[in-house]
Amino acid sequence: MDPLNPDSFNHKFATINGTTIHYVDEGTGPVILCFHGFPDLWYGWRKQIPYLVSLGYRVIAPDTHGYGQTDAPKDLKAYGAKNIVNDFVSLLDTLNIREAVWAGHDWGGNIAWRAALWHPERVIGVISYCTPYFLSPEKYIPLDESAAQIPELSYQLYFGRAETTHEFNKELPLLIRALFRPRNEFLSMNIFSPIVPVEQRTLTDVKGLELSGLLTQQQYEYYISELEKNGMEGPLNYYRVYQINWEDEHEAGLLMGKIDKPCMMVTAGYDAALPAEWVEHMLQFAPNMTQEHIKESGHWILNEQPESSNNAFAKFLKHLEDSGFVKK
Repeated sequence: MDPLNPDSFNHKFATINGTTIHYVDEGTGPVILCFHGFPDLWYGWRKQIPYLVSLGYRVIAPDTHGYGQTDAPKDLKAYGAKNIVNDFVSLLDTLNIREAVWAGHDWGGNIAWRAALWHPERVIGVISYCTPYFLSPEKYIPLDESAAQIPELSYQLYFGRAETTHEFNKELPLLIRALFRPRNEFLSMNIFSPIVPVEQRTLTDVKGLELSGLLTQQQYEYYISELEKNGMEGPLNYYRVYQINWEDEHEAGLLMGKIDKPCMMVTAGYDAALPAEWVEHMLQFAPNMTQEHIKESGHWILNEQPESSNNAFAKFLKHLEDSGFVKK
């Protein structure tokens, strides 16, 4: 496995509930599922997969629905957390795996947390990078109302617009250059500015932006080629299913649900998208949580600070082993 060469990893496919899922499958031993965020791929875990395998684990890192070589369903409900978790539980069934450690970054963190709600019997523990556990409230709150209270969320309204899909598809290389940046550089773009009206946001203000040091030219071209396969409709659908997620959890009686599994929350000191202080509420709803803070990192914590990210993961796995949750 060479993190610089995506072809050096073991790529597999499975058709699950009508959706063909692409995933990388490496190693032997207890299973870790690794979920990426927006606009990432399985490849976001390229610096963790070899390390976790060296610790004696089997790592499965998929492209989630709508990304890369995984199908992009047309039905918006397919992007709801319930459906995605169910599909990956079905993948575990197909692979004869009873349970796994669920890991996530960005939107992948939400998948991992929701797995512990929907299918706790299939979850050994949860480790999330940057993404806290957000409870579904007792009453549904539309995103525009949430953004009015927390202006930093207003970019999600922009991401949810149909016009944004067309713009991102047209400007995909620019989008990748703009979003994969260290620390909080991307905040200078008006697409994230809480004071720019949603309908006035555009990528055009960063035309000519150079590629940052987070990606090599080869990696940049890989992201472009993989995300071009399905376009950006599927990835942006994750910003359009808030009501679907709330209704599913309301119907199942999971609102305000606690996470009883062992879990670790890893925060970044310079993550403007998901600030570290957003985890302050979590202990009352995730009583078995430990926390690691990587101060010198922005949002792309797995790539910016791989050694610290890996050390946090190893610490969590050691806790699971010592507590008897993982048997090797």
